[in-house]
Amino acid sequence: MRIFTLSLCLFVIVSIIGCNSDEPEMIEEPSFEIESDELFTVLEKYENGWIKSAVKTTLSGATEYEVTYHENGYLSTYKVYSINSGHVEFEHGRNDVNLPLSSSYYDVDGELFATLEYSSGELVTKELINSDNTKTISNYKSGRVFTQEKLDSDGSSIAKVEYDYSNDLKTLTTKSADGGLIMMTSSIDDFIATGFNYNDDFQLLNVTEGNYELWFQSIESVSTSSINQQKSIDPLVSVGVSSLVYAENDPEFVESFGSTNEVLTIKGTLNDGLFRSIREQYPFTEKDVVFVGKSNFIEGEYFGLTTYVFEDFLEEKKEEFGDNFNAVFGTHFVNSYFTGLFVYYIGTLRNLPSDDDLRDEIIDIAERHIDWITTGSDPISGDELDLLSNVFFEFKVHSNSAIDENGLILNDHDEYETAIRQLEIAEMQIVQTQLVNF
Repeated sequence: MRIFTLSLCLFVIVSIIGCNSDEPEMIEEPSFEIESDELFTVLEKYENGWIKSAVKTTLSGATEYEVTYHENGYLSTYKVYSINSGHVEFEHGRNDVNLPLSSSYYDVDGELFATLEYSSGELVTKELINSDNTKTISNYKSGRVFTQEKLDSDGSSIAKVEYDYSNDLKTLTTKSADGGLIMMTSSIDDFIATGFNYNDDFQLLNVTEGNYELWFQSIESVSTSSINQQKSIDPLVSVGVSSLVYAENDPEFVESFGSTNEVLTIKGTLNDGLFRSIREQYPFTEKDVVFVGKSNFIEGEYFGLTTYVFEDFLEEKKEEFGDNFNAVFGTHFVNSYFTGLFVYYIGTLRNLPSDDDLRDEIIDIAERHIDWITTGSDPISGDELDLLSNVFFEFKVHSNSAIDENGLILNDHDEYETAIRQLEIAEMQIVQTQLVNF
């Protein structure tokens, strides 16, 4: 009896061991947990573990940026701070499909100097607060300015320009030196010799009234870089000056904003949709990871004034308008402009896990996925795509062409090829305008 009982016990033990040996080995699931670190503090998360709000600081403890996100990973609101002054540099809001809502920009003293309002992703109003306490308000429809008005500190109108594109006409109404009103018209298309109040971001009338021969000098310059991993996007480096207007040696702006780079950044933000869109969509990166590539083409330069011809026009207009010359023609004029096509490819990663090995694996997958989108070869596996889906990933093409100013999402190689075909037939755009003092 004892022998039977012992044998039965041994059988049960062996059976249990045998059953356990057949069970599959447990594989530890990767952790996508996002944790705060020394410089990046996660304040709140969504149920899926993605970041809802966070703060980034520098090693010295100064705030670099504050941000809130939509649940799908797109930016909701943020404030970017100047490392030098500690003041807010700019703040911005976007909706849950990544279209811009509004922006506010501040000078080095933390004083508001520009606000931008958007509707359905398009700029509709731009307000610039000038150094003399006046305001320049520009209103837009379908990407084109249709009114510009300069207001005094009390809100009264100093000057207004209205655009009639169907008749190629702009009408200026401005106060004269004796307090009366001056009303004049000029062609919109006659861009060379168009007058500007440079510091007020205000376009006025054409000094020559279109009496010049437009010349073109071919440049045919190409600048490209393959898509590669970077720590951040600096529009001045990645995008360049693009179609901003500028004047050389502008002491007032350099004095107000501290450096030539700050002047160029301000002018780019105020005057160039591509520059502004990239600056507002990619103000910072998480874990210092972003993928950037470009293909820029400068077609050539357009100009139409010799010094001798222009001096004759200038002397005649100054004699005709006297003290009203600057009110009608401004402080600077368009000396020349360059045409071309700028294209940028940007891949974004957000909500990367704190686990170093897993994060590096996902970054590698994202890089290879972008390579497949652009080349059509060596797609990532289904398992790798599932792994990538645990974080926010987006790959877009941005251009100053007819492609959406906010950029076009590229999900696969076919969409990339379609975008390339659109860019190949796109019209050249003004990529830089050079202004000179009167």
